[in-house]
Amino acid sequence: MNVGVLIGDGPTKTDGQHAAVQHNICWHPPSEEEGFKINFAAAIKPGRGTGLGFVCRDFEGNILAAATKVFDYCLSPKLAEAVSMKWALQVARELSSCDFCMATDCLQLKLAWTRQKQGPHTYFEGLLEDCKLLSRNASHFQLHFVKRSGNKVADALANLAFDVPENIWIEEAPHQVASIILSDVQTCELNE
Repeated sequence: MNVGVLIGDGPTKTDGQHAAVQHNICWHPPSEEEGFKINFAAAIKPGRGTGLGFVCRDFEGNILAAATKVFDYCLSPKLAEAVSMKWALQVARELSSCDFCMATDCLQLKLAWTRQKQGPHTYFEGLLEDCKLLSRNASHFQLHFVKRSGNKVADALANLAFDVPENIWIEEAPHQVASIILSDVQTCELNE
């Protein structure tokens, strides 16, 4: 079986059963075809719950939207990331009908996304099916896997959710993540 896993934001090559893996160590902008990119993440803090965060940016790194949300209960990491993806897709759908891609630092989620599974569904698999339905509006939708260093803004927003819950910022982001956004854009420009 020839399996390729997209890690980072570039093409993946396979040779037999081994996937060649690309690692991005910083945020990478979406392609022109993809329109804009939504990076999402979840943070779990025992005793405090599960925080979700996402940031939506264009090819120049401009913020289109950022958001935080918190639940007062803890989810498993894989389930929290799937809930975060579904929530980000729902908000993105309300904000725009443009093409977009998404990025996560949860490899389990990315691998489950590409797997075709038949038969009884778990709650996690049901969330993925919901996400696939929500992503159908984007004609060039892809889910990318990135290292945590390529998802810093979304991770920071997920952690910020415990202090600033239930917020959506349009064409801006909270000041608490401004330095991370600036660093992402500057690092991206240096790597071009």
